[in-house]
Amino acid sequence: MVADEYQYAVKEVINNELPKQLRIRYLHFDMKIRKKEPGFPASLVEYAKQFVRKTGMFYCGRQRLSDEVSQINIQRGIIRTNCIDSLDRTNEG
Repeated sequence: MVADEYQYAVKEVINNELPKQLRIRYLHFDMKIRKKEPGFPASLVEYAKQFVRKTGMFYCGRQRLSDEVSQINIQRGIIRTNCIDSLDRTNEG
């Protein structure tokens, strides 16, 4: 239910207000299903790397000894996953 509502908020509400070039890419990575795949968790790391290459990662850096912002990177995507640390306790079956 949380994944569906989050996806709706990003894709149908937020993205409808943004111009096409600024829309947010959204990906839900279901750990319950993915943890059973061969190569997990390495596959998760590779998947995340590919997604970050496409969407960027927010970063705002300052010059040393200065209050001036020297670099800003904009992020255009979200990866959402279910709770990783409690999968074995809550998502069996």
